[in-house]
Amino acid sequence: LYLEVLKTAFPNSSTAQLHLAEAKLIMGSIVLLRDQLSPSSLDALLRLRQHATSRSLRRLHSILVVPSTKQLRQVIRIIHPSFPDFLVDPSRCTRPELVIKPQEQHSLLATFCLQAMATLRRDMCGIECTRLPNHEISDLGSRIALEIPPHIQYACKYWSHHLCQAMI
Repeated sequence: LYLEVLKTAFPNSSTAQLHLAEAKLIMGSIVLLRDQLSPSSLDALLRLRQHATSRSLRRLHSILVVPSTKQLRQVIRIIHPSFPDFLVDPSRCTRPELVIKPQEQHSLLATFCLQAMATLRRDMCGIECTRLPNHEISDLGSRIALEIPPHIQYACKYWSHHLCQAMI
């Protein structure tokens, strides 16, 4: 079933092949992310052009829930829990150009996380007194949500996980 959906979404034509590498990067990221991200946050983490994730996944609605570009905070969800297992198993996913190699994908994700964290700067949340312990900042959670984009929050949390799972 998954193979038929993928064949329909990514036929063997020259124009479809151009977008296949990007779609593989996106799908591989979705199945290996530790937390779900919105399409715009995934675009930002993977350094893709705006709406690239939504465009790449538009024919995969039977496998993934992909929020519209108007639903900024809604995350991409995998409908069928066996889809990640399918993508990483070359005996099941018989289109080699779509098989996800977890160590390679984790390497890419670790790199993208480190690149995203390069945009961090001192006192991003505007606390001013950086010596205060976190528990003394009553609105820290709302400041983080407002000032630090979700893809940067993800990168800060999970870069080490992806690095540990990566090809070294």
